[in-house]
Amino acid sequence: MLSFNVERENTVKKQAILVILSIFFLCNPINGIIFKSDQLHDVLQYAEKDTFFVFDIDDTIAETPGNIGTDTWLYYETRELEKKVSDINLAFKLMLPLYFLVRNYKKLEIIDHSDEIIAQLQNQKIGIIALTSQSIPMHERTIKQLAELGIDFSLTAPFDKPLELVGTYKSIFKQGIIFSASSNKGKMLIQFFEKTGFKPKKVFFADDKLKNVQVVEKEVEAAGIEFVGMLFTRREELDKQFDPQKAEAELNELLSNIALVPIGKS
Repeated sequence: MLSFNVERENTVKKQAILVILSIFFLCNPINGIIFKSDQLHDVLQYAEKDTFFVFDIDDTIAETPGNIGTDTWLYYETRELEKKVSDINLAFKLMLPLYFLVRNYKKLEIIDHSDEIIAQLQNQKIGIIALTSQSIPMHERTIKQLAELGIDFSLTAPFDKPLELVGTYKSIFKQGIIFSASSNKGKMLIQFFEKTGFKPKKVFFADDKLKNVQVVEKEVEAAGIEFVGMLFTRREELDKQFDPQKAEAELNELLSNIALVPIGKS
């Protein structure tokens, strides 16, 4: 009788433990990691064969030097234009042609030896793609600029053909890069997985904006994939140095060099 009671007590304990564990995993299906770093080489500590690496481009692996052509400049000018048109979305759309023009003439520069880091991962046959908010009008120029910097995301990408993706605006995957056109990066990445039939065990995502890291984390974990995210903070300090007056001077100089009249000037 005593043996029966002990066995029954142990069974009850096991059931209780299983219930507790079930509740825990239901509330925390996959425990993702997000960490901050101003050193891009920190990604290498997660270099494993079963980890799929995804990199943002602007202000993460490459940057536009100076005060114009950056996201900080675009957002500043958009807010200034909003004061005139009273519509942030309209202001953003009106700014895009100028932004595309500037980016077409400004060269990208490597950040924190990103070319060497990407090459090191690719030499280990680790899968890598880029996931950028850039839109289709910029894709050819960006691919060419990255090639000039020695970066080719197609080398270990899991898919080698162009793909059309459906987002807020028309998006594409080409040469190992998803051009999401400001759509939800998490949804674009999962759509890429679904269309290609590729599903990694773990995703490592690096971006300079926390909201992007968080939306990718949400979608990746919902798909049952492990996640590690890195918020690359190097740009935060550079953003503090943004100077609107210097930006205006740089813009006028650029427009003058390409035989255009500076915007808003007679």
